[in-house]
Amino acid sequence: MIERLVIPEDLADMPPGPGLAAVLAGIDRSCVNGHDMVTVMQARARQVAHDQAELLADIVEVAHCPPGVFNSPVERLKGLSRYPDDEVRVALCWTRRAAGEQLTLALDVVERLPDVYAALRAGHIDIPRARVFCDVLSVLPEDTAREAAARLLPVADGLTTGQLRVRLQRLVITIDPDAARIRRDKSVVDRRLDQGLLPEGTAFLGGTNLPAERAAAASARIDAIARAARRGGDERTLDQLRADTFLDLLEGLSTATAMSTAPAPPGTAEAAYAPGVAPAAHAPGAAEAAGRPGSGETACGDTASGTAGPASTGPVRGGVELTVPLSTLMGLTELPGELAGWGPVIADIARQVAAQQRRSRWRFTVHDGNTLYTGVTRRRPTAEMADHISARDRTCRAPGCRVPAHRADIDHIHDWAHGGPTIEENLGTLCRHDHGLKHHGDWEYHQIAPGVFQWHTALGHTYLVPPEPRPEG
Repeated sequence: MIERLVIPEDLADMPPGPGLAAVLAGIDRSCVNGHDMVTVMQARARQVAHDQAELLADIVEVAHCPPGVFNSPVERLKGLSRYPDDEVRVALCWTRRAAGEQLTLALDVVERLPDVYAALRAGHIDIPRARVFCDVLSVLPEDTAREAAARLLPVADGLTTGQLRVRLQRLVITIDPDAARIRRDKSVVDRRLDQGLLPEGTAFLGGTNLPAERAAAASARIDAIARAARRGGDERTLDQLRADTFLDLLEGLSTATAMSTAPAPPGTAEAAYAPGVAPAAHAPGAAEAAGRPGSGETACGDTASGTAGPASTGPVRGGVELTVPLSTLMGLTELPGELAGWGPVIADIARQVAAQQRRSRWRFTVHDGNTLYTGVTRRRPTAEMADHISARDRTCRAPGCRVPAHRADIDHIHDWAHGGPTIEENLGTLCRHDHGLKHHGDWEYHQIAPGVFQWHTALGHTYLVPPEPRPEG
């Protein structure tokens, strides 16, 4: 039996700096239990962020130093020295590209966005989050960028980089919709196809600077075809099916009869992947294939049309899930919309997506912060209830997860098998991974208020997941 080391009571709140560094240096990990080890890990992450902030400040100072020798007087240039990144790269043994990227980041964080630097130095955010602030806010004037950063820094420590990027992008569009539209139009001019070989001998193929609404529609169609094939008995994984469908469509092949380019897994009959042998795929009705809508003042989704597999010759369309304020659809405001799983889009694009789906089934959610709904005691929620839960949750409700609700499961928080009722208070959306985490990973969660979930991890820590922010309007 290893004697447990009791960590300092204030370690969870100890600010980074020499004091925290000294405490961490004296901790023997092998004597710390799992619950406390998480606290140690969090404390060290704060200390690392602090040290990285100091390194960025060092890089900035070096970049402002004039030429000199070991006993030169202390001087600083108003601008940068002639080759600032070269001094950094040779001193730290970095490539010129890496040094240039770090210098750009350092100048942005330390000089352009000082509040971001202060948050990094205090351990409230880390380098990846600081980089997101710099990347997204680079399109705004300095004063406006600082104002935008100040609005999101207070909550940034509770957001993943993906969540933070989406919120910042939405904020940028809201602050300056005209500039956002110009940037979007300039970027799409540079659309291109990227291709090349990977070290493993495989390849990558994809588009860059594509129109977001067309990329979302194309991706949704691929996903709908892949899921229909999976439901029909195809044993490839969804990722494999999406990749193979992508290539099939580009090559002009029938997605119902194409063979997998990967070797058949052990124990799988080769006939399942043989050319000309179609997996028996049949898609459910349009509502099932399209998925459920997200929430917002108005949410519209393109439903799937037709079925997949040998019984169908028509195309399978995926659902483009759009969340947008009604005022934007009416042309009264320029507030951004959002494509589920992709992020914010400017108002013009949101209106175009809506206009393209006039022949599709529309679903809407009107909200005032809380949406009232009464469930029924049955195992599976009604379609209306499932739509309501998806509209309320919008994404998987596990901490940091951004899988759209229409691609997630409707889960009974208190299992139906153990008496859990099928009512709004006992339902939440979980992606397949986090659904398994709840059932098999010793994690638990509860809904403590409408759309507000509290998670308890296997190592005894608690995390609060607030509702997904809705578009302003």
